[in-house]
Amino acid sequence: MKTTPVIVAVVAAAFAWPVSVQGAEQLIRDRGCMSCHDVSQYKIAPPFKAVALKFRGNPDMALPRFTAALRDGIGHPKSEMTEDEIAKVTRWIMSL
Repeated sequence: MKTTPVIVAVVAAAFAWPVSVQGAEQLIRDRGCMSCHDVSQYKIAPPFKAVALKFRGNPDMALPRFTAALRDGIGHPKSEMTEDEIAKVTRWIMSL
């Protein structure tokens, strides 16, 4: 049946999502992000849930914008995160 590969892909993606963000919260804490951000309350910077909401209508723009902010310091202090770490953190934020 032709729908089987599609179903398998959807189920695999559903199970892969939590694995791909595993450790993201600890990474955010280790990198000092929680000094300015919180998950749901405004501190010095917007909460991660508000950031996720900003990109909810256009999630494909989240990673390029987060990468520019964290790697290049555009509108945000530069971070020492690798591109893989930025991708993991982005997926975690967008899952909120």
